[in-house]
Amino acid sequence: MKVKKERNKKFRLLIPLIIASVLFLSLTALAQTGKIQEATELSPNLIVTVTPAEARVDIYEYDQRGIFKREFVDNGSLPLNLPEGKYRIVILRGYEYQPYQEEVEIKEEEIKKINVNLKHLYNMNKLGWYSGDAHMHTIYSDGKQKFPILVQAAKAEGLNWIITTEHNEGVFKSWEHLHKHNYNTPLFQVYFGEEVTTFHSGHFNALGIEGYVDYRLPLEEIIAQTHEYKGLIVANHPFSGPLLGDLSSYFWQVENGYAKFQPDLDGVEVWNGDWNWENEETLKYYFHLLNQGYKFFALANTDTHNVYSNPPGTPRTYVYLGEKKLSKEEVKTALKLAKIFLTSGPLLQFDINGKTPGETLKVKLKENITFNIKIKSVYSLSSLFIIKNGFVFYYNGKLTGKGHMETVSFPADKNSWYLLRVLGENGTQAITNPIWIKVD
Repeated sequence: MKVKKERNKKFRLLIPLIIASVLFLSLTALAQTGKIQEATELSPNLIVTVTPAEARVDIYEYDQRGIFKREFVDNGSLPLNLPEGKYRIVILRGYEYQPYQEEVEIKEEEIKKINVNLKHLYNMNKLGWYSGDAHMHTIYSDGKQKFPILVQAAKAEGLNWIITTEHNEGVFKSWEHLHKHNYNTPLFQVYFGEEVTTFHSGHFNALGIEGYVDYRLPLEEIIAQTHEYKGLIVANHPFSGPLLGDLSSYFWQVENGYAKFQPDLDGVEVWNGDWNWENEETLKYYFHLLNQGYKFFALANTDTHNVYSNPPGTPRTYVYLGEKKLSKEEVKTALKLAKIFLTSGPLLQFDINGKTPGETLKVKLKENITFNIKIKSVYSLSSLFIIKNGFVFYYNGKLTGKGHMETVSFPADKNSWYLLRVLGENGTQAITNPIWIKVD
């Protein structure tokens, strides 16, 4: 009797194993016939076809303001499966192409199609300007997306160049990936960089470097090592607090009782992500540094960690290459010379007597200097400011439409620097780097 009970007990223990085996074999057979795929994969009910082949697609629920879904097209076609309902589909490609939007209603067992040829309204490459983003992260440090997704998003935004800037040791995996995968084309290129994340002097980007910069070194050696590796040093988000970037610890030296900025700096990230009070304060302090005689260039970057919530190139930095071909060395040279404007929409052409941002104009005292302004935008414009030595020198608050041309002249009175700032709808704006005036 005891033996029989033991056998029954063992049999009961085997029952779950038998059931699991039967289920496994059944599911395997179903998978082989394709029935599982049919049950779990959702067929597209909206197909978006776009020319050019890369673009961003933002999907809004009909009665909602926030984005319901964001995707990036990388091969000209994007199949989507959306719940039934009404949607507003917005298709964009940076600030040179006319945004397109269309309302669709998704119904059961219907496939909607959107075919779009985005209009290239302003070809900045033909004018010698190339757009990029010099601060971004992937899963190789603290970013959310894999490297190919970052590249896909950058191309969808119409960028010409990006500089990847993983934190510290994260650069090794990033560089290994780039050595295995060549993303470069004549009009889109990826360059090496590193966000040197120190615990004593904030964060700075080493752009276009050819080796690893050790964040554990003293600040002076970090700067020297960056330049040794042919990199440019940029102070990142200077007003983000003592851990991320604080001007009290950034490249300062105390001399005769007052603070002096580290002269070996190359640039300042005056615009990090969406415009906010930190960026405004950084811009004001950048003006202060220019007034002290420094000729640092100013950058706009996204610092993107998630391309779906913070797409690369929003804002972006345009560099002027003129007739030269896009390359890492040419981009670095343009950055170093401050041949730059920054934007989240408006596209700028600004010169003083033919001299453009980053250049110096020599004139006689009281000689007339002429400011030539040309603005194009896919968004409506509202106002422009000419800034002289940190203060508003000229203002026009009557801009309307999506384009503006203006010429104004004034007599030169002293050594100065000037830059142009333009504001538009929905918080869009653009800022040039300075043009310097030397009065004899």
